[in-house]
Amino acid sequence: FQKTIQAVAISDFSLRMTKNSIEFNREATMKEMRAYVVVDSLNFRTFGVNTIPIVDIYFTNVGKTPASKIGTMTLLSFGDNENKIDSNFFSKGNNVFNTNEDVIGSGNKATFAAVVNARIDKQIMDEFVSGKVDFYVGYRLKYFDVFDQPHITNVFVKVTSKGDRLKC
Repeated sequence: FQKTIQAVAISDFSLRMTKNSIEFNREATMKEMRAYVVVDSLNFRTFGVNTIPIVDIYFTNVGKTPASKIGTMTLLSFGDNENKIDSNFFSKGNNVFNTNEDVIGSGNKATFAAVVNARIDKQIMDEFVSGKVDFYVGYRLKYFDVFDQPHITNVFVKVTSKGDRLKC
């Protein structure tokens, strides 16, 4: 009877170890095979007094499988230091942009136009050009991998001025 109990205990332990190993291998395979969307660069398409800021953000999927169900969120803020930006949002909210990119394939690049739903007034732009304040652009890209798991790529950039040139 004692040997039977030992055999059952060993079998139970072996079964749990096998289950853990299978789960570990499944998770490792999912991580290896999933989409990984990274930011290549960004460029201001429009930026000035009384214009609606539009930032083109260039992404690449460096993963092995496509990214899909793509949604975005954009914010623009300003301040004289990074600690004050939370109270100076021009725009904050979830937006799904109309793009031709329903899917970003493996190894493919995509560009998203981040449109901020506000205008920059002359006083703030003058302070920016004079170097008194900086702008902060935040962008979040949410996408799903082939396993229907959600992932998020965040971009947060401080934009400073040098005369009339922007530096990101």
